[in-house]
Amino acid sequence: MAVVAAADSYACVPNGAAKGKPYVLAFSKSQFYVPEAAIVSLPKRANVLPDGETLGKVLATKAPEKWMAYCDPERLMKIKGEEGTCVYTTFEVEGAPEEGRFLRFISGTIAQRNFPEWKKKIEDKMSDKEDPLVIRNERQRARYEVLDWSKEKDCPTRAQLHPEMNRWHPVDKDAYVKTCRVEPKPQRRPKGAQTGSSKGITKARANANNSGGALSSWTERLMEADAMADPDDVALWTAPLRVGPKGTYTINELNGLVTVTQYKYDKESGAVTAGEAGASGAAGDADDADDDADI
Repeated sequence: MAVVAAADSYACVPNGAAKGKPYVLAFSKSQFYVPEAAIVSLPKRANVLPDGETLGKVLATKAPEKWMAYCDPERLMKIKGEEGTCVYTTFEVEGAPEEGRFLRFISGTIAQRNFPEWKKKIEDKMSDKEDPLVIRNERQRARYEVLDWSKEKDCPTRAQLHPEMNRWHPVDKDAYVKTCRVEPKPQRRPKGAQTGSSKGITKARANANNSGGALSSWTERLMEADAMADPDDVALWTAPLRVGPKGTYTINELNGLVTVTQYKYDKESGAVTAGEAGASGAAGDADDADDDADI
């Protein structure tokens, strides 16, 4: 059963520069409020970073070791939805008071690597004979138990919680929270260097050439996205194509290769230019393909 919030029952930031303001979960190209009733565990405090450039670098990497410091259970937040539960963290940035409202997803890969190490650190403190750490209330216990989370056990069917599926309220467009995140500048690859993904592209290009085909730069970019994809992301890639009126193009699929052919057509009537569509005609192929392809 989805947890649906009334407008006055959103989960809010407990402290810091954004204290009292609703958390925001950015998903796809939209922002959503999180119902207070969906919160399993709130963080005690947020991570603190010096500027938007540093934040951008952190969020751009999926390497678990780069996220180790940000997996402190005092800085983790656990949320439940129809799919199960997921874990998030927050970042405060000096001079950007609204940044602490954004919930940043902790991927299954990062959790699998980092949570056990944090749990061991805490267990070592709890077993200290001179000054043992003691869990004194339910809030502390809930934060400690976040470290038991795993994707396989707690959210096996989805990469992360889907706010639309859970019917959480979207943030109005004019109330969108602006992040101070600065995307890191792409690093130029040294001349002659070849990454794992580029090796795959080179091999695919060679196969295409040997078979008489060719790879467009657009196709190569999609292959690169495939090679570098985050295993915890839902979508591998999306490739929208602008086409003419229905009936002026065909969509064919063979052995995993989808080919879209756009035929010449009259701009006013939308009719395919005679002789361009071939014997089968574009209209019939396009109609059949509409049921199978998301183009």
